[in-house]
Amino acid sequence: MNRELSCYVGIEVTTGIGQVVNIECSPEEKDVIKDFFKNHKLRIEIPETKKVSNTDHGSYRSYSRYDIAQHKHGARDHDEGACYVEVIEIKNAIENKSKFCIYYYSINGFYLRENESFFQEWNSLENAIDAFENCYYYKRNMKLLEELEKNPKFLKEKGLIKTVNCCYLTPWFYAVGDQEIFGDYVLPDNLQLSDPVFTFGKKFVVYDKDNIPEVKICLGCILNSRSYNDQKEVPFRLVCFNDGSIWNDADKSVNAPRPLLDEEVWITEAFRQFVLLISGKTKNFSINFTDNYVFKGSLISPKKDTKKYYKEGKYLLSITYTKNTSSSGSTCKKVGWVDFAPTQECPDLFSYIRKRFEENDSRLSCIRVIKYENNKDNSIFFER
Repeated sequence: MNRELSCYVGIEVTTGIGQVVNIECSPEEKDVIKDFFKNHKLRIEIPETKKVSNTDHGSYRSYSRYDIAQHKHGARDHDEGACYVEVIEIKNAIENKSKFCIYYYSINGFYLRENESFFQEWNSLENAIDAFENCYYYKRNMKLLEELEKNPKFLKEKGLIKTVNCCYLTPWFYAVGDQEIFGDYVLPDNLQLSDPVFTFGKKFVVYDKDNIPEVKICLGCILNSRSYNDQKEVPFRLVCFNDGSIWNDADKSVNAPRPLLDEEVWITEAFRQFVLLISGKTKNFSINFTDNYVFKGSLISPKKDTKKYYKEGKYLLSITYTKNTSSSGSTCKKVGWVDFAPTQECPDLFSYIRKRFEENDSRLSCIRVIKYENNKDNSIFFER
């Protein structure tokens, strides 16, 4: 962030590779800056905005201050809008960012329609090109859906690192000039950071189309307008959040975001994760409390009683069964002792009991072993 100083002093420093750099700073910081350049081996490069280069094909190319080569490109146009997709290599990618990306940019014909723009980071150029050629980036690709049904880790095994939803925001690698980067995005030049409600850095509870809340950080809003049937233009706001999502205040089908109170941070997140859990969209969750404790939970399928009893002896059992196999049969429960000796036909206790009841036209519901004793008597009896 720029700071206004009452005066500047000009100094000349040399980088680790011999670059001579002229710097203007406050007089109080002069010695600190000189010592910093003296004690650190640095290379200073001034970013230059230029057109993205391509590899032996003519296609759409954008501008960026990064050194980018476009390897693959495709586009389509339809009634609801247009889109293009490209495979790019960012040769001077910044820290913690992949060099190899697939960027899918969507232009919607209806301004209330959700924008589907996104980019994917891949672990190699070869895997990114393979995904492009097989449309693995496209979530409506039936071949991809079939593969994910068989193996949920299919894309990860193909080399996908992550997918970032962009909506109306520009991805970081298409920053130009001195545009600022926040996370995975470029802060738009027309972003209103001082909106009276949606101010930069403020936390909000944001609802999706299924009314599931999620805590997000506001990046500001974009003022826009649209006309209907050549009538007067109607203004609206596009509120941007840190995950790339946008809320359009003209869209009345989604609940409006509301400011988050400090004491309800974990409550909102707990409700969201619980809804996802019971809807089957996730199998585990974790909640960070305000005192730094973390609550972790998971949905575990009930385990069948797979324990088998092979030993010869006397067993005290509790058995629930239906007297006959018809749907109108009555349910009964018996508790009693049974002597069991394993055979080739019935090698364990449960198979032995099940066979005896099925011979009497009864269907077992539950068998529970209460007690076991050694016994040589081969009688079987039950008492209520």
